[in-house]
Order: sequence, then C-alpha cells, then structure tokens
Amino acid sequence: MPNRDRQNARNLAATYAALAVGIALSLKLLASLSGLAFADQPPSASPEAESAAIAYDAMISNTDEGRAQFGQIFIGTVIRVAGRNELATSDPEDTIPIILYDVEVNQALKGDAKGVVRVWYEGFNAETPDDAGNPGRLQQGERFIFFAGYNPNKDWYPVNASIGVIPIENERHLAALVATFEPLILQAERNARQPAPADPCEQRNQNAVVAVDPDQGAVGDEIWLTGGPFARAEVAVWWDDRDLLLDAAMVGDDCSIGTALTIPKADPGSHRILVEDALGNQATATIEVVEE
Repeated sequence: MPNRDRQNARNLAATYAALAVGIALSLKLLASLSGLAFADQPPSASPEAESAAIAYDAMISNTDEGRAQFGQIFIGTVIRVAGRNELATSDPEDTIPIILYDVEVNQALKGDAKGVVRVWYEGFNAETPDDAGNPGRLQQGERFIFFAGYNPNKDWYPVNASIGVIPIENERHLAALVATFEPLILQAERNARQPAPADPCEQRNQNAVVAVDPDQGAVGDEIWLTGGPFARAEVAVWWDDRDLLLDAAMVGDDCSIGTALTIPKADPGSHRILVEDALGNQATATIEVVEE
C-alpha cells in the first residue's frame, strides 16, 4: 500500500477509536490519556499512546453535517509548533505523526475555546496538501476552522488531519464557511438534546454466540471471527481471558460482527477468544493452536 494511502487509512482508524468500545471502555482509555508525554523522542508502544485518539467526541464523518457534531469548533490562527511525537501502531514499522500547535482562537462557533489553545494534531503531516483533502502540516500565520474534541486532563484540543481542519483562503471564503456551518451546528445541538432512538441491538435478548473459522491454526495464521447479537458500537476481542486485546470490531446494523484476526504468539493447545460488548455481554470461542 502506498505511504499516502496507509496514512489516510491510519487517520480514519485512529478517529474510529473515538467511539472506543462503548462508554465503559472509552472512559477506561480516557483515563490513560493523562499519562501521554510529548517531546522529540522515539515512538512509544505504551497503552497511553495507543489510546490517545479517543479524546475525539464527534461522529465519524467527513461531511459538513458530521463535522458540525464535534464538541469544539473554532476559527483559529496557527502561532507556533509546541511539540512533536509519534504514536505506535500495531505495525512496528509504522507510526502516526503527532504535532502540538499553539493556536489563537479568533472566534468560537461551538464550545468555549478562547485565547491561545493547544491543538493535538494527529495524522497526515506532509509539507503540502494531498489530493484527498488533507491540508498537510499547518503553517504559522495560517487560519483554519478547527473541528476538535477536548481533553480536560491535558487542556488540549485533539484534531484529526483528515476531517478536523478546513483552511481559510480569504475573508469571503471565511464568511461562506461560517454561513454554512452555523445552521448545521444549531441543528446538531438540537439533535443532541433529543432522546436517542432505541437501539434495536440493545433491546434484544443478548444470548450472543461467536465462532472462528478455521477453528485451528498456527501462530500468524489468519482466522475469521463471526457472531452476535451484540450492542453497538464496538466489541472488544480478547485472547485468553483478556491477556491480549486482539481487535475492536464494529457491530453491524444486524447486531453481528465479522472480523479477521491473526493468531498471536501462543503455546500449542486450546485457547479462548472472548468477545465483550459495551453492555458487558460476552461470548467465547475456542481455537486450537498447532505447531507450524
């Protein structure tokens, strides 16, 4: 996969972590975020680094309507780079670039950002924009509309490079953007005050069942995990009673999951795969690890 495609895929995957594994798992990960340090240092494989992106608090959407659901939306001017780091991924040869920017808030469209704030900018950080709409590295003096979450532990505003910024070309462009987003923000706020419709996946009797295919394999082999019903939005997939988190799989509209897994390093013999949703409902499957 080309580097740019890999970067875009990582950006989207990192933002999906905002949904976490339901409220319970999200809060657990958010607590770990407070330990994340930023400096010019090698990537870290710590849980804090891997869970950092969950500070986003909006729907995952690259549309104007989706952006309007972010909790903090403001017009800001980039002042300076305040720090750099990289987040480790499951690929030891691949990392997600992070840049901290100090940004002067010119106008808050939603939320309470004011003065000079620190933006935690994750994802595409090339010098120039790309064809997919990623703006590249933010330059001093440039103005943007920022679509952000907020991390109260660090007092910074997480922003994703793919969907979290729109460059402002001139005053006419700014006026057009404000005219576009103000009514969308009002609608998003009205929607947020409405009771959420009942999720059919949370209404049914959660006697979940999962299965793996094939049900045996060697370390490094790929297997397919399916099952349900589960509550949305995601389930955690664990190896051997939470010894290792294998995946955070999305739950479909039919309350089922289907995801590819790789058998981790393990001793030959019987091992258990545990699936748990946001409500604590669980299902297990057994797999036999064989010698290569």
